[in-house]
Amino acid sequence: MPEVTIIPPIKKDHYNVGIYCRVSTTKEPQLQSMSNQLSYLIHTVNEHYNWTLVDVYLDFKSGSNIHNRHSFLRMIDDCKAGRIDLILVKSISRLGRNTIDALEAFHELRDRDVLIYFEMENIWSNDPNVDLTLTINSAFYEDEVRTRSKSISWSIRNKMQNGTSPLYTKPCYGYIQDERGELIIDTAKANVVRTIYNKYLEGYSIIGIIDYLYNLRIPSPTNLPQWSKRTIEKILKNEKYIGKVLLQKTFNQVDNRGRIVTIENNGQLDRYYAENSHPAIIDKEIYDKVQEEMKIRTNISFDEYGKKKRLNTKYSSKKTPLE
Repeated sequence: MPEVTIIPPIKKDHYNVGIYCRVSTTKEPQLQSMSNQLSYLIHTVNEHYNWTLVDVYLDFKSGSNIHNRHSFLRMIDDCKAGRIDLILVKSISRLGRNTIDALEAFHELRDRDVLIYFEMENIWSNDPNVDLTLTINSAFYEDEVRTRSKSISWSIRNKMQNGTSPLYTKPCYGYIQDERGELIIDTAKANVVRTIYNKYLEGYSIIGIIDYLYNLRIPSPTNLPQWSKRTIEKILKNEKYIGKVLLQKTFNQVDNRGRIVTIENNGQLDRYYAENSHPAIIDKEIYDKVQEEMKIRTNISFDEYGKKKRLNTKYSSKKTPLE
C-alpha cells in the first residue's frame, strides 16, 4: 500500500468572505434565528484581521432544494466571479438538507478553491473527512425532512376527512370570512366573478376578459391593474363558486433527489369533497357550461408522432379578443 500524504490548500494572506444564512420561513422564531446566525458569523469575521466581509446571503426558504434559493445562487455566481474565496455557514444543514444538491454545490465551490467553514461542526471544506461528514449530516437531515413531511401530511389529511380543516373555509376572490370564520359573499367582488363567467360564455377569450376588466379599471386579487391569465383560469375552474369545496387536488412528495415537489392528484390519493359548505356565487348550470366550453376551447392536441399541434386559433392569446 502506498503511503498517502494529504496536501491541504495553501493559506492565503487575505480572504474575501461571504456569510450564508438560511431559515425556512419568515415567522418570528425563524427571524430571530436568522438574526442570531448573522450576528455570530459577523463577529467571527471581525475577529480575523485578514478577513474582509464582502457580502451576506440570506435565504428564507426550505433547504430541500437549492434551485429556489436566490441568495444561495447569487453567492455561487459571486464565487465563480472571484468575489468570494471564503464562505462562513452556521452548520451543514444551513447549506442544504438534500444530500445530492449539497454535495454538488460543495464540490463546485471546492473545485474553485473557495473555502467553506461550518461553525457548528467546526469543520473546514479542505478537511480530508469533510465529504463523509457532509454526506452523513445531509442524509440525516434529509431523512428528518421525509419523516416530518409524512407526519404533517397525515395531520392535514385527517382534518380534511373529519371536516375540521381550515381549507374548507379559506376565502378565495369573492368571499370573506365572518366573525365565526365562515365564508360569506363579498358583494362587489362576487359581481366581478359573475362578469368573468358571463363574458366567457359570451365568447370572450381569457385575454379578452383581461382587457375587459382592465378597461373597467377593476384591479386583480393582488390589487394590480391587470389580471393574469392564470388567475382568470383558476376562477373559471374553481368549484368553490357553486358552494362546494374539493380538497387535496395536489399533494407534496419527496422526489429521488430529496426535494419536495407538488404533484397533481389524479387519483393517487383520496380527495375530499364537501357540498353546500357556503353560499354560492355562480349557478351550477352556468358553472357546468363554462367547464364544457373550456374543454371545447382546448387548443393543444398531439399528432401521431407525439408532436403538439394547435386545434383552433379562435381563442388564441395572439388574436384580438371577441367582442
